Amino acid sequence: MPPDGRPPDWLSSQPPIAPLARQLRAGRVVPFVGAGTSIGLGLPSWPRLVESLRQAAQREAGGAPQGMPKDPLLAAELCRRRLGARYGDVLSGAFTLGADHKAAIDRSEVFERLAALPCVFWLTTNYDAAIEHALSRFRPRSRPESFSWSHEGAVNRFLMRRHDRRSRPAVIHLHGRVSEPEDVVLTEEDYQRRYWWAGTDRLRIATFFATYSALFVGCSMTDEDLKSVLREVKARFRFSGGQHFWLRGVVDEAEWGRTGDREAHAALWRSKFGVDVIDYPAPGHDHRELAVAIAAIGALAETPAGRYGAAGRGHRRGAADPATDPGDPRKGRFGGEASRGGYSLRARVSPVDRRASWFGVRLEVVREGGAEAPRAVTFHVHDSFTPDAIEAAFEGDRATLDLEAFGAFTVGATVRLASGARVQLELDLATVRDAPAGFRDG
Repeated sequence: MPPDGRPPDWLSSQPPIAPLARQLRAGRVVPFVGAGTSIGLGLPSWPRLVESLRQAAQREAGGAPQGMPKDPLLAAELCRRRLGARYGDVLSGAFTLGADHKAAIDRSEVFERLAALPCVFWLTTNYDAAIEHALSRFRPRSRPESFSWSHEGAVNRFLMRRHDRRSRPAVIHLHGRVSEPEDVVLTEEDYQRRYWWAGTDRLRIATFFATYSALFVGCSMTDEDLKSVLREVKARFRFSGGQHFWLRGVVDEAEWGRTGDREAHAALWRSKFGVDVIDYPAPGHDHRELAVAIAAIGALAETPAGRYGAAGRGHRRGAADPATDPGDPRKGRFGGEASRGGYSLRARVSPVDRRASWFGVRLEVVREGGAEAPRAVTFHVHDSFTPDAIEAAFEGDRATLDLEAFGAFTVGATVRLASGARVQLELDLATVRDAPAGFRDG
């Protein structure tokens, strides 16, 4: 960063910087770390890994040539079958951090800046423990947790607990860890299991993207299965702008100068996937400016809004009064009554999977009797949702909002009447009598 602590002009002039800074200050940003960060440490890229598996399968067959599908996922699947128990050994040999890898992390400004971000957990598709090592190295008292996405209980508890900067950090491996090779997502079958088979994996991934703002770092964004979840969340929740952020290295110097081309590319990602693109110059694959960008973004989290004058779109907030219960931020902020002024706030809750770890919540505001006509209602939900203030129109005498959640929380509702007056309602979902016990106690 420049000596005055300001972000470089090429960064501060990009519209997504202001909303990203606001999301960081609100504690909603989760770094999503891809293979681009680990390749610089000497760990294998995807093509190198598949080639290592192919060579290992050939050695296992006594050196005989091995015909392989062109599709890398299918090739990896075939290698796993041919290697049998040796499959885990190959992965371990490729991704277990050695002394040289750890020394490279200790020297890496990118990993130092990633570890310094004011975040509580990191999501990664990498199999290695590079982020864990960086957190231990650069935040020595942090004692980071680490687990795979398949550890459903651990992931659920972590995603639902209230975070602040004093919380113990965690690294969640979306595609598994090298220490658990049976859970690594590498082959076609693995991807189908994680993203498409019946179960809660895809639902929990979608909920993560609906709840938090991902900051994609070191990601090529070519994973079609992951992009399908982003697109689904964008479509279902109808976010008007970018919900997530992608630090994209522009390798082609000519492209860096073609502002129109970059703006068109960014508009596509925003409209289709809900991702705002933040470009940084990476001429000739020189990604040194990535560390500069991460450092500047981390500094913006500590900066009062608007200091640098960057334009952007923020998320609407709920009432400005301070929350009385930090674990249930809407509690006591909307009058404490579910019925008032001829309007009632109600809820219906039902499980959405057989294990009842997820619940569908339908919120309703109902106009009763001869109450004054409404214009609209704003539902104020738990601040782990983004946005956490959602407007709904009345259809007849009823306005509804459908959500999915792990457990109960307090909901507020502000009904705007035709006269301009407002009616505030409040409902603690833990008091909904016919809600499942697992939801009320969650």
